[in-house]
Amino acid sequence: MIIPHRNFEVARAQLRRYVSKHRPGRIIVLIGVGGVGKTTMRWNVMRELYGRPECWGLGCIPTIEVMALLAEKAYFNSKGWAEDSFDQLFTPDISWLIRGATPSPETVKVREAIALSSAIWKDVSRNLTETQCWIKFKNVARDRALNLYSLEHASALCINHKDTSPAHHIINLMSVMESAGSMALLTTIQTGTALWAGRSEIRRRMDVVWAAPYNVSDREEMRCYLSLLRTIGSRYEFRPRDLLGRLAPEIAAATAAVCGEITNLLDRAESNALDADRSQITAADIETAYYNAKDLGTLWADVESFWAAKHADKRDAVAARADKIWPTEEA
Repeated sequence: MIIPHRNFEVARAQLRRYVSKHRPGRIIVLIGVGGVGKTTMRWNVMRELYGRPECWGLGCIPTIEVMALLAEKAYFNSKGWAEDSFDQLFTPDISWLIRGATPSPETVKVREAIALSSAIWKDVSRNLTETQCWIKFKNVARDRALNLYSLEHASALCINHKDTSPAHHIINLMSVMESAGSMALLTTIQTGTALWAGRSEIRRRMDVVWAAPYNVSDREEMRCYLSLLRTIGSRYEFRPRDLLGRLAPEIAAATAAVCGEITNLLDRAESNALDADRSQITAADIETAYYNAKDLGTLWADVESFWAAKHADKRDAVAARADKIWPTEEA
């Protein structure tokens, strides 16, 4: 379910613009802390652009999704990634299209076709090398008219054995996408900035969408947070009725003003109320639902890491570079 609020809508509109502008080999990165709604946002855009199977064409699929896994003793396995990517062209996971959606005759047909394909092509990548998987992927992706390759949990590409860097994976992906005539959309948490760290040739071919929580230290951001809090709170009963407004500062501190964290907090508070045989949430229910100090510190560390990555002294760096290259009157 989409909870409309300013930061979500701004990032969603930006993501839609980037995905709509088809540029083979281009990498789009959707980055944000857990709970800001990255998956919801991505699926919403994918459904809007590609959600009519009757327009796909025979044997075609405009987008596929792959999840990056730490499948090799908690390290990223590039061969498994290549295999999963190739398999998805034959037996795609269409959760982006059907989860939470009302079934239509078209989606029913797609599911039936995938079930039939799965019986024939299950584990089609078996016995192929990693290189063979990517070569065949490029050829089949062109035949399938693949527009967008979506990679979930892309930060997993940063966890490698010491002889491999994230840049190796990204450069390979860029080459594969360009050959296939496709773009890639990488969804990641804040540590995903390591995917392009120190490699300007990668960064120049990336469009980054920052899905931000609210910084309630800023008055305009605080107003947006309060509006979001009221929207989420409208699904619950409180005693007293203005309880949510009274506890707004504490809830911001307890959730880092992250949409999903606010929802989770109020869900836990509602559960506390129901356990006490009440339908209305009290201050005690909310306070009991807070994270402990250690978990709260982890949440805020993630948010602070996100803001540090987003800003990263950009203005100062540009100003220093301008001073260095621009001639002064004295010169």
